[in-house]
Amino acid sequence: MEQNRTTLTEAFTRMRGSRELEVAATWDIGQVLGEIGREPEVVAARAAIEARGDPTPEDRVALGRLVASLLEARRVTTRRLALDTLEPLAVSTAAHALVDERMIMNEAFLLSAARIPDFEAQVRRLDNVFGGRIDFRIVGPLPPYTFCIVDPARVTLGEQQAARRTLKLPDVGDHDERTIRDAYRRAAADAGRAAAEARRERSPDADPVARNGEDLKGAEELLLDLARTDAASQRAGGEARDRWIAKIRTTGSGEISSATFGGGG
Repeated sequence: MEQNRTTLTEAFTRMRGSRELEVAATWDIGQVLGEIGREPEVVAARAAIEARGDPTPEDRVALGRLVASLLEARRVTTRRLALDTLEPLAVSTAAHALVDERMIMNEAFLLSAARIPDFEAQVRRLDNVFGGRIDFRIVGPLPPYTFCIVDPARVTLGEQQAARRTLKLPDVGDHDERTIRDAYRRAAADAGRAAAEARRERSPDADPVARNGEDLKGAEELLLDLARTDAASQRAGGEARDRWIAKIRTTGSGEISSATFGGGG
């Protein structure tokens, strides 16, 4: 945490004032299948099968596919209606997996704390719209863990040294972002010339040259991550050890900024 104080502080600032609510919606699958069984398409398909006599395995598969398609269409329509009602109140949304066939939606919503009462009222409104036939369950308020994820990674001393060698940088001290990007551009240009020469000569070294381009990009990204760690991690003696980097992943459907929640920069 000491080595990534700035990165973590920026993430906290961006998400300050936010809350996560998760909404899971389920239905009585037996009741829904009974309703679908009365749909004109299903009634007609069943009648056609019965008119031909004993149903074949192919008939059963075709009928099952028809029912499954109508069930999925109803699920999609219902979920979309729910999202159309709830999304306008949210800064961002993210879908979680549907864990069984009873689930229609399992969605995370990122909200400012002030919008939570309005959001909960809209969920109750949806319950009324569907006449209680769908069970809406709210989990939260929660920390916004779905929308702001910290990915920590240990970078060994050997990995640091290898990345510097790949970009032909001195194997001492940290380098600033401009130095790293300039070194990458020079190395990429050299690799490009080598690749062109290998293609002209149809050299068997063409594949290794292509892979070298990936190595260069990986080295640049690693060294840039290290350059963004805090100065406290670069004190005397700090270089000859493993280091930690933290990347922040923001997920969901909308742009997230501190201004959205009234947070400061």
